[in-house]
Amino acid sequence: ALAADVDTAIFSAIFAKFTPDAPANIYGEIPVFSSGDSGNFGLMPRRYIRCMTDQTLLPSTEMAIVDALDAQWQRRKTELVDFASGHEPMFSSPQKLARAILAPPM
Repeated sequence: ALAADVDTAIFSAIFAKFTPDAPANIYGEIPVFSSGDSGNFGLMPRRYIRCMTDQTLLPSTEMAIVDALDAQWQRRKTELVDFASGHEPMFSSPQKLARAILAPPM
């Protein structure tokens, strides 16, 4: 489910290194961002890579995340980039992902 489109040899090499996400509270303080249209945090460019064949996070769930970001910080919308990939584009299409991350904001 995590990496259906990742080459088997690559997945075999990386699978043992996978760990679950750590809960935020183990790091002590939880970051606080300015909410709504106050402050400058909402003006920072945001880009969300939506993985269209993801079997762990449905594209509709990913869209709900983007909608929540845009509702919270309305002065700048999240740039949505669709990938024809599963949950791990950093292994299935790393060059394409790097280009998407490094592209100038729209």
